Amino acid sequence: MKKQLQGKNCVFLLFFLLFSFTASAQNFSVSGKVTDDAGKALERATILERGTKNSTLTAADGSFKINVSSAKAVLVISFTGFEEMFVSVNGQT
Repeated sequence: MKKQLQGKNCVFLLFFLLFSFTASAQNFSVSGKVTDDAGKALERATILERGTKNSTLTAADGSFKINVSSAKAVLVISFTGFEEMFVSVNGQT
């Protein structure tokens, strides 16, 4: 009985640790606005954290918010008809 209880505690502890790492993996929030050269908002531009599958799309006003894995992340911004743009977060929100 005691070994069975210890096993359940280990499983719970393992689950808790995995959840903690997952929850803290994306802990830096970045927001901004994507526009063209004339200042027109680009709706549905893709914002991707380089090296991950973490992404979001811009809203109708070109605004976005994304949680990235670190303050050193690089964002890849893409929109049909435009060249991709790489932006280093460098601790900026």
